Amino acid sequence: MNQVDEMKDNSKNDGKGLVQLVGDELRKIADNTGIELDYFGICAYALEFLEQFAEEGYDFPIDIEAIVKKMGIEIVYQSLDYKREIQNIRAHRIVGKVFKRKNRFTGEDANKILIDDEFKKDEQRYALAHGLAHFLLHVEDKVYSGEYRVMPMLFKKKEEMIADIFAVFLLIPLPVFLKEFDLYVGEESVPVRTSEWLKYLSNVAEVPYEDVAIGYQNLRYVLSYIYNYMEGNESPGDRDPKIQAVFNKQIEKVISILRKDGIIKKLFC
Repeated sequence: MNQVDEMKDNSKNDGKGLVQLVGDELRKIADNTGIELDYFGICAYALEFLEQFAEEGYDFPIDIEAIVKKMGIEIVYQSLDYKREIQNIRAHRIVGKVFKRKNRFTGEDANKILIDDEFKKDEQRYALAHGLAHFLLHVEDKVYSGEYRVMPMLFKKKEEMIADIFAVFLLIPLPVFLKEFDLYVGEESVPVRTSEWLKYLSNVAEVPYEDVAIGYQNLRYVLSYIYNYMEGNESPGDRDPKIQAVFNKQIEKVISILRKDGIIKKLFC
């Protein structure tokens, strides 16, 4: 075997080794609960939060403004200076700003979310939910400030992704999502055009289509976990008893909906 043939042979062997390596790693990831359990954790606490702070139960569209106000957070609709944004050459406009501090005279919390009044209602609603998530993320901080841009391309901090995930589950609660899907499909199980369903969901939930489309992947993670949990292929994890109680409560609620009227047969394939 000459040198050229030997190099080609080694290249083939390296390729086979890489295929085996990648295949093994993908199987490990597929068998590991990991990310789905984290997503379900965010989903479960969004539901728990709605049960506590939504006035009379909850349905589409979620009254996010009332929930934010019940948290003692002031909402101010005003211009957030679009011209200055242009001067800064930012790809995406600021739609919301969050401020958390103590009133220097009374010592009381002075929490506030500013929302740009030039944006559409659904974008304002999403900015409120995102801002609320930041208040929860910084509940122990005495002072915090941040901003939310419409569909930023990239995040500097992981907490921005967490805030987005929480906002999706707050504005599109899984039990309501499932019931709405059942109504949408009706007696016709198939076929459902995902793009049309997402447009419909965006309208009834009053959430921007782009955020629904991205957030839909989060819902898929959670439902995949719940389906495998029902099949006995996933465990609820090992958590603090108080946290585990929330998990158990919310997962049983979702499972009861899935089993009702054959929704599970319509949803999973």
